[in-house]
Order: sequence, then C-alpha cells, then structure tokens
Amino acid sequence: MGAMRDFTELTAWQRAIDLTEELYRSTSGFPRSEARGLVDQIRRSVGSIGANLAEGAGRPSNTDFRRFVGYSLGSLNELEHHCIVAQRVGFLGPQHAVAVLREIGEIRAMTVALRRSLAKRET
Repeated sequence: MGAMRDFTELTAWQRAIDLTEELYRSTSGFPRSEARGLVDQIRRSVGSIGANLAEGAGRPSNTDFRRFVGYSLGSLNELEHHCIVAQRVGFLGPQHAVAVLREIGEIRAMTVALRRSLAKRET
C-alpha cells in the first residue's frame, strides 16, 4: 500500500493546472454559439486531467493511483482531439494551437512516466 501523496507536488499536476487556466482564458474568446459545445468539451477534459491526478494521489494503493493516472491520460487524448478541432475551425490560432498541443504532449509524457513508476511499485 502506498501513502497518501501531495498531488500539488506532482509536476504533471502543476503543468495541468497551468494548462487549465490557459485554456479557460482562451476559450472565453470562442464564439458564444460554442458555449455549450467545444468550450464545454475543452474545459471539461482539461479540468479532469489534474482532477484525476489529485483524486488518484489520495487513493490508498499504487494500483488505485495508477488507475486514475490512466483516466488523466484519457482526458489528455480527449483534450488533444478538441484542440485540433478548435484549430481546424479557426478558434485557436495556429501558433497558440501548436503551443497547446506541445504542452499536452509534454504533460502526457510525464503522466505516462508516472504510470510506469507506479506499475513498478506494484510488483
């Protein structure tokens, strides 16, 4: 069994919360017609990345934590999809989209490394 962890010390969580803040600001400039569409989807998926890391860190076992890390990876993939759509329809400018997609990739790499680390501790 693992001890409860301070999720705020996880670099992946720190980067995820920064990305959440950035995308909340960016999506506030999307067309009003997207308030219940792409804006909600982006905000929901970006918010769940850090939220799942936080929830998993509070779980009693590495196995449970790893499961929530997996949920974060799913949210990263979903977010990447929504950001690609936002770029393709012109809501995210090309340079901003490249930066956001790069950050998603970097957070994904950290999250995959965290999941691997937790898997090693299970055996």
